[in-house]
Amino acid sequence: MMLKILKSEGVEFREIFIDKTVPVDKAPTRKPGTAMLVKYLAQGIDLESSYVIGDRLTDIQLAKNLGCRAIFINKDTSPDAALATTDWNDIYSFLKQIPRTAGVIRKTSETRIEVNVNLDGTGKGRISTGLGFFDHMLEQISKHGNIDLEITANGDLNVDEHHTVEDVAITLGEAILKALGGKKGIERYSFVLPMDDCLAQVALDFGGRPWLIWDVEFAGERIGEVPTEMFFHFFKSFSDSARCNLNIKAGRGE
Repeated sequence: MMLKILKSEGVEFREIFIDKTVPVDKAPTRKPGTAMLVKYLAQGIDLESSYVIGDRLTDIQLAKNLGCRAIFINKDTSPDAALATTDWNDIYSFLKQIPRTAGVIRKTSETRIEVNVNLDGTGKGRISTGLGFFDHMLEQISKHGNIDLEITANGDLNVDEHHTVEDVAITLGEAILKALGGKKGIERYSFVLPMDDCLAQVALDFGGRPWLIWDVEFAGERIGEVPTEMFFHFFKSFSDSARCNLNIKAGRGE
């Protein structure tokens, strides 16, 4: 009956495990033993992001045995529990506050790129690509997106800017896709920026299908050290690696 009620609310369990032994059996399948879960764990579980939630000390020990963390539903506290409470609202708030973070390192024969992102940050940016204007633009993503972003790029700028710009876009897209995880709770997002006589519009959807619509014209060949033709390549590479629809229009204004 409980499973039917949960299913009606959209909550379904991938698998359910029930151990029917008693303590005197000392069965390896009995909590806090992990034998019953071996097959499930072998499917590939993100233990670092997982919790055992229970009201007994054996639940805490099970978490330790599995290599994940525990939430203790109890008035007492436990030094081995990430949270101890009797209120499910507290559990929900605690899990919801966990920041979505990711780090990606990309190495090629031309570049070495490292990106660390926290989508639930405060807008702190630390960018170093060797291209001043490119750094400035990436810092705007961090500041206005209210995300923490660290990017370090070492590329063959003595040859040209192409590899650095494109590989940063690929790595940034991979990091954001990784940080989004299962994408639960996110909604589609759009942005319009009026600035003096100019108007730029961006709409994006992290739905898993990469596509870029690019409606932008530049009056000059370069902005700072960056060739203007590279901006298309940046957003195309980002769209492909982040697996997002990206629609950009910036045609009004001088």
